[in-house]
Amino acid sequence: MGIKDLLGIAGAILGTRERIILSFVGGFLVGLVIFGWAIWPVSWKNAAPVDLHPDYRQIYLETVARTWATDPSIDARRLLGGDSWSDEKLANDLDTAYNNASSAESQAQIKRLAQALSVPLGTEEEKDSGGGLGSLLAVALIVLIAASVGFLLLRRMQGRSTEPTLVGGDPGKVAAARTQWSEAEAPLAQFVTSYAIGDDYYDQSYSIETPSGEFLGECGVGISESIGVGDPKKVTALEVWLFDKNDIRTVTKVLMTEHCYNDETLRAKLAPKGEAVLAQEGAVIELGTASLSIQAKVIELEYGEGNLPANSFIKRLTVELAAWQLEGEDQGTLPSAV
Repeated sequence: MGIKDLLGIAGAILGTRERIILSFVGGFLVGLVIFGWAIWPVSWKNAAPVDLHPDYRQIYLETVARTWATDPSIDARRLLGGDSWSDEKLANDLDTAYNNASSAESQAQIKRLAQALSVPLGTEEEKDSGGGLGSLLAVALIVLIAASVGFLLLRRMQGRSTEPTLVGGDPGKVAAARTQWSEAEAPLAQFVTSYAIGDDYYDQSYSIETPSGEFLGECGVGISESIGVGDPKKVTALEVWLFDKNDIRTVTKVLMTEHCYNDETLRAKLAPKGEAVLAQEGAVIELGTASLSIQAKVIELEYGEGNLPANSFIKRLTVELAAWQLEGEDQGTLPSAV
């Protein structure tokens, strides 16, 4: 059966109006291909940033975040092309840029930009699976939501807990790291993190929030410098940093091995990153911003051994971070452990 026969059958089945509609649709599709792709192809110009390749979108977003961090009076929405970025698309792209950022400072700048734009990071909208929930599942979901709301209300009624939250490190180190604070001076948040040789991408960050969930800033520890060649990296310095959403700066101090601290060349190289601090067990590093302060305490330090100079790279290091929100006269001062 040829095309002519098929057309004859279609003409017999379809009425006049249907044939006109079918002819119009077929002509439109053929014209779209011929005119749209061959004779008058679409040419793109003045594309918005959202239309860039994903890699270039990330570079653009990092640049905007860095520019806005330098001068928050700049209209960030205008730099992003106005409303060309939908909220969902912008949230996904900022989240990707945050996860793939080149440094902890860049991550903090991206997160601060997202906060200013009221764009959540690391969240995805729940999608309907397509099937209806059974009555039992629906009841269970309602009970779970009610329990969650009740738990949050109970926590808010009880106020801030004086029991610090410890995250990171193995249980033994966490237990050993717990600094004792008086009830009045207990930190808002407390974390423990451990670096071990072989973790070449070590970069830990923690959110500092109020008991009600308000984001205040972030703090963290990451690799700053390594020496020698080959794998794994021989880390000779780590950086401890604090980001405050109410402060334009990200404060950083560089925790150095004995060799790095005494090497003038290495110290000069790392000077732009922050103040040099000698890593020693029991050492306490203080960082402060407009409304936040942290104490970073070195709980454990073990040097690696090899062909490099003595005490030049870290085998294991455990740090405790304690954070406070400062208000009024308390700004610029830190409490002391009991």
